Order: sequence, then structure tokens, then C-alpha cells
Amino acid sequence: MCATAETSSSACVINREFGPEISGQESESWFETIFDEPSGSSVLEIPGERWTGKSLLLSTLAASGSRRGRVIASGCAVPRSRVGMPFGVFVDALDDVLVQYRTRHPWSEEQAQWLKAVFPALSGTAQLCVPTSPLGRYHLFSAVRALLEHLGSDGGLLITLDDLHCADEASMELVAHLVRHPPAGPVLMALAYRPRQLDHNLQDVLNQAVANGRAKRVVAAGISREAALALLPEDMSRVQCNLMLDESDRNPGLLKAYSALRSIPGEHAPTMPRLPLDVLTDTLRDFRGLSDLAWQVARAAAVLGEPFIPANVGYVACVNGEELCSAIDELVREDLLRVDTATRRLRYSNPLLRAAAYQTAGTGWLLGAHGRAAPILAQQGGDPLDLAGHLQYAAVTGDTDSSRILLEAAAETLWTDPGQAATWAATARDMSRPGPGSGPETLLLGSALMLSGKLSQGMTVLDGLRGEDETHPTHLKATLWRAWALRQLGRPDGADQEIAAALKLTGGQERERHALLLGARLENALAANAPLPEIEEDALLDDAAGLSAVTRGWLYALLAMGAARSRAIEHAVLHRSVACRLLDQAQDDEAVRYLDGLYWLAAAESALGRRESAARHYERGLLLAERGKQLSRVPQFALAVGEMDLADGDLAGSVRHAVVAAAAAAMTDSEYLRAVTEEAEAALRAAGRGAGTATPHMARVPVPRPDSAQPPGPTHTAKTRLGRLSKRELEVAVQVSRGRTNQQIARALTVSHKTVETHLGRIFKKLDVSSRAELATLVGRSYVLPREVPGLGPEGECG
Repeated sequence: MCATAETSSSACVINREFGPEISGQESESWFETIFDEPSGSSVLEIPGERWTGKSLLLSTLAASGSRRGRVIASGCAVPRSRVGMPFGVFVDALDDVLVQYRTRHPWSEEQAQWLKAVFPALSGTAQLCVPTSPLGRYHLFSAVRALLEHLGSDGGLLITLDDLHCADEASMELVAHLVRHPPAGPVLMALAYRPRQLDHNLQDVLNQAVANGRAKRVVAAGISREAALALLPEDMSRVQCNLMLDESDRNPGLLKAYSALRSIPGEHAPTMPRLPLDVLTDTLRDFRGLSDLAWQVARAAAVLGEPFIPANVGYVACVNGEELCSAIDELVREDLLRVDTATRRLRYSNPLLRAAAYQTAGTGWLLGAHGRAAPILAQQGGDPLDLAGHLQYAAVTGDTDSSRILLEAAAETLWTDPGQAATWAATARDMSRPGPGSGPETLLLGSALMLSGKLSQGMTVLDGLRGEDETHPTHLKATLWRAWALRQLGRPDGADQEIAAALKLTGGQERERHALLLGARLENALAANAPLPEIEEDALLDDAAGLSAVTRGWLYALLAMGAARSRAIEHAVLHRSVACRLLDQAQDDEAVRYLDGLYWLAAAESALGRRESAARHYERGLLLAERGKQLSRVPQFALAVGEMDLADGDLAGSVRHAVVAAAAAAMTDSEYLRAVTEEAEAALRAAGRGAGTATPHMARVPVPRPDSAQPPGPTHTAKTRLGRLSKRELEVAVQVSRGRTNQQIARALTVSHKTVETHLGRIFKKLDVSSRAELATLVGRSYVLPREVPGLGPEGECG
């Protein structure tokens, strides 16, 4: 990955203790100055962790040296050199350069004999006789030093040694000698290595050389946020890009791998995505030098959740204590495993390594490993989340304990990984046939399917609860989930029917249940831009007093949006203030359960002109939806963030988020979500191609813009359909979208009630809609400005 993941946008920073900081664009000119050092010879070090850009800096340096006419000799150490050819990294660097000297050479015959012992290009044979005595090594090192001086005598020499931490012992000894006794003349030796894995003696020599000025040290800096946005896929939101940037610690290689995965591998094996082939092969480079025993232990460690106990790894790997210690020592020495400072247990040094080890284990071996891991972790009182990943593969039908653990784990991951939660919940159901009292398990599976984008499948599962005790709390939750899913499927009328039926059963007697259903009804009307239901706000809030803070925040946000739409500004401001306080105080694991609260709060703030706060709440909602893999909720937040970008003149940002919305919607089974987001993406791309022209407005999912907003213009499809209406019919349609009754419309337009009904009949036929809610949605998506419609005053009220 060092070569493929290090991009030209990587920055370069000179260590603060030894020189000034420079950007990636300045690195090339800075390297030019290295060749002009008055001393004529020097050592340049490039230490860094995996995939930070060391190889890129070496190649930039080599290109600069080549332009200056220097002889370039480049070598890279590989793990097999530890047990293979001595001085392997020097052979790799110099052998091609030395071919021309096989028959005749300018150095002494004694030096030639020493050099022939190391370099096949000079000896003409693979039978090398490398000296092992200290005196022999000294003569050999002196001969190599003279060789480098000769190669640099005509224009200079640059020798780059990459992955020095992998080099054999003889190579490291030779590097140390050349650092202490640098060749005379214009010879530059550049060394790239990982400090954690470098030989301690060589590291000490290099530190002394830097301290006394014989060497310079350069480190690769993390990639900038601007460069990261250019590197990451177009259909990844800004908040997700920033999260990946933070989690990768600005490491360009990790960032590229995370973007290919579209996620950050977690600590539990079942939630680890499969690495793409290029990422997998690059990652496996770090395992090439392992012994078979260490490989077996590495794969066993990958099966266990992190951090893990060494004894558990030994049990899963079927390795005894002494062999286990040896294997772990090898893995730590190769910086594949590290000690977790908080728990004093072990974990992989980065999640890609663990994912690669897990992915390359055979299917049969993995099944056995999970089967061995499950009982040992259960005996130790393992967390359900740790156990579920093993029971998923190891449990058998009729195992009620395993089924219970899987359900507990599914409930715990519902809001962070609903797809995994659905898998665990379905496995638990298969292990124990659902029967009376299985409502909570059915609800869990259905809601997990809906959140992960399988809305219709989730509806089918929850339909299995119909006919059971309708007063049970599970029935209420199922009703709320079905109503939410129906909205995402573009069926707000069906959602309203679900809620209305449940309200009849409640009859206002169960206060909290009644408050939740009224909130859902208000939300459905706002989402469909339908007439708002008549709600006694004080009674609703009294009924909701016993609900959680985040649930009450959702209700206050709905009331704020409803008041903003009705132009009751004082009420909107008041409700917005309470909703903001309740939702901002909520931790992410609470807020993620009521993301719609953040959405409606931001929508109300946008209508009230509080753009900065609205953008903050939209982006928080998008972050939680993406991080929680709630595919069905991502589109509405992504389009809202894109809308804010568009209003700020950030066309690229608006296109990015329209693409994010379309990509998420494409992974759901909702034709409605797909159609709306595809329309928004096409409109924004067209706007980008015709910069300077009127920009089509992004379709909102699923709520249209409130009356007070002023978008740049209508979407093409909805606007075209409304163009079929007469001037008076358009007036009536807009009044319907405002939530007016027929009597109110008649008074506003000074016509009879029967005339309004006649106009509505014609409107429904021309637009091919069957309800006031569908008509309101169509008008909302067209975003017709109040001033465009006769009969409305400058503020959108009746004239």
C-alpha cells in the first residue's frame, strides 16, 4: 500500500526539532537544496508509520536527484531478507548499477574480492562468501564505502533504501557503519523506515547522527482536509469524509483504504467488511515474513473481539503456552499487535490488518475458531456483543440461551449497525420458532430491516403482529415504525391511516401513548405537506411529560416546524428553543434513536432564518445516520445538507450531497426515495454544467420547503405538471398546500364552496393525484413562490 496509497497531495513536514515545516508542494524544491549541501555527503531519514507516504517522499527525492544528474540506486528491504540473502537491501539497490563493472573495475583487487562476496553482479555467481568475523566485516564495509565514493565521483550518487526496518541484520550493520563513516564526495543515502520496528542499535546511531548534524530527518505529514475531499469518493458526505480523516489520523494510505471500504472496520469480526482485492493484497505485505505459527495466532486473534486476552488466542489457535508466547512476541515485534494501555490486553495495531487476517482464513477453520471462541467467552461472562459474532456461526436450532444472546446483541446494535442487528435477530428467530410473546423479537427484526433500507421486508415482518394485543406497548411501536416506513415508501396516506386507527384505540386515555401518536400524525402531515391536524399543544406536552428528553425534543421540534409553517413565529421560536436544548444535551447514542427530531428542528430553524444552527443540526443528523448505517434516513439529511450548501453558493458541496442521497436511496427498496434523490442529483449536475444559470432546487426527502423559505427555483418535473393548471386552479392548489380547508379557500378567493370543489376535481384529474396530501406534496416539490401565485400577498397570505 505504500506505493499505491501515497498520493501526490500528501504533505511533507520537517521535524520541528531539526528544521522548518514545509508543505507537499514545497517538498520537491526542499529536496533540491539537499543536493547543494556544502558538506557534499549526508544522510536523509524518513521515519513514519504504515502507509504515511514514506515511499512517495523517496520517489520525489529520486526524481529530483535524477534531474540533477545523480546516479540513482534504489532498494527496498523485504521480510524474507532476514533469513535470505545478507545485505539484501544493498544488493537490490546496487546490483543493476554494478553490472558494467563485472569485467573491469576501478577499485583495488582486494576491495574487489570483498565486494564480490556480496554483489552477484560482480561475482557472476550466486555462491557468495560473506565474511562473518568482525575484521572481515570491517574490510567489507570499507570496500562498500569506497564503492559508493566511486559511484558518486561523476555527478553524485543517491542511494535510497526503503522499508529499512525489514532489512537483514547485515544490512543494518552496514547502514550503521556508513552513517558513522559517511562516504566522501556527493553521496546521499536516504533511508525510510518504521521506527517501532527498526533495530534499536541502528535507531540509536541514527538519532546521534541527527543530533550532531550528520543526518537530516523528514517526516510525512497527514493529508489536508481539502486534499482528502478530493481523494474520497463523490458519493461520500462531507461529515463522513471528516470522520474518516480523523479516524485515519490523516494517514493517506488508511484514508484511501477506508474510502474503498466506505467504512472503518470495527472491533468485532462479524462487522468487519471484506477488503477490496487491492487493499487486501497491500495489507498482506505486512504478514509475509511471519512464521506459520505466528500466522495461525494472528488469525485466531482476528476472530476474537478487541482487546483480547492472550490465553483466549491460544485456545482458539490450539497453541500451547510456550509457542503462544513466541508467536505473540513475533507479532508484537512486527508491530502487528500492540498492548492496549488501558486494559493491558492486546489488539491489532490498525483495523485493516485484523480484517486482512480474518478474511484470508479458510471457511472451515473460521467455523471451528468461532466454535471454540464462543464457550470460552461465555465462561468468562462475555458481553452479548462479543458472543453474538461467534454464535452466529456456532449456535444450533433449539439453543435458547444462544438465541437470547443474539437478540440482546441485536438490540444493542440496532442503532449503530441495523443490518447486522437484522442478521442476528433473524438467526435467533430461526433457532427458536416464534410463538406467543415473541412480539418484541418480531419488532426488533422488523425495525432493523427498515433502518437498513429493507422497508417493505420490514413491513411484512411487522404485519405479523397484527391481531395480537393492540394495547401492548409493542403494538404502539410497530404502528409508529409502519407509519415511518410508509412515508419513506411515498405512501403518507397509508401512514395516516395507521396512526388514525391506533388513535381510536387509545381514545386519549393512555397519555404517553396518545402523545406519541399525535406527534406521529403531526410529523406525517408535515412530511406530506398536508393540512396540519388540530392539536392542543398544552395537552400534548402534558401527556408527554413522562417521555424521555430526546422524545420530548422530537415533539417540540415538530411543534416548532408546525408553528413556522403556520407563521406563528413566536410559538415557533419558543418551541425551537426547548427542542434545541433537549436535543443538544442528548448524547449521540440517545439522539440516534430520534433522528427525526434533529431533522425537524433544523427545518424549523431554517424557516426561522437560523441557518448556522440549522446546518449544524442537519450535519449532526447526517453523521449519526451514516455512522449508524441507517440507509433509510441518510437521503433526507444528505439532501438537506446539500440544500444548505446550495444556498451558500457551494455548488460542488450540493452536488456531493445529492449524490450521497441518491447512493443511499439506491440501496433501499423504496422506489419513491430513489426517484426523488435521482431527480435532485440530475438537477444539481445540470446546474453545475450551466454555471451562472438558474439552479434547480433539490427535492427534499420527504418534507417540502416551508412557506417562508425562498429557494432559487422549481424542480422541472413538478413545475411542468403544475403548468397544466389554469391560473385559478393553481391558486386553489397552492392554498391546499397551505393546509386550507375548502371553506377557507372559498373565502380567500371570493368564490363559492362548490366552485372550490369543482376546481379540485379538475386539478386531481389533470395532475393524476387522488388526495389533498398528494397534491400538497406535488406543490411542495415545485416550490412555487408565493409572489408567483395570484391571490396571495407578499408574505404568502391571502390578499
